[in-house]
Amino acid sequence: MNTEELLDYDDLGNALREGRALRPARGYRFLLAQGDLNFQSRVVSDPVPLGRQLLEAAALDPRDGYSLIAILPSGDFEDVRLNEPFDLRERGAERFIAFQTDRDFKLTLNDHELLWGKPVISGT
Repeated sequence: MNTEELLDYDDLGNALREGRALRPARGYRFLLAQGDLNFQSRVVSDPVPLGRQLLEAAALDPRDGYSLIAILPSGDFEDVRLNEPFDLRERGAERFIAFQTDRDFKLTLNDHELLWGKPVISGT
């Protein structure tokens, strides 16, 4: 496949819902929220980005003390390390939450372990 045939982007959420692999593309669209559950679309050019590249796609500076959490299709939350690759093709995560914090808080909800970057969660 040559570059002219590449899609502008492939959407991780669409690929998950359609039960298909990511297509070769110039970018891969995912959802990222900053400290809450208000997700916004973001795009990275690599299907195996470093955690810091996911933050940079949202114009967040990784040096500002961010933690990054992926929400997996199972409902589990997974810590995304900023200097390690996160394979979007294998993990099936389309949603990420960035917290500007130096610690994560663990809790269990409906038999799923969750990580959260704040000591409280809004009931809304």
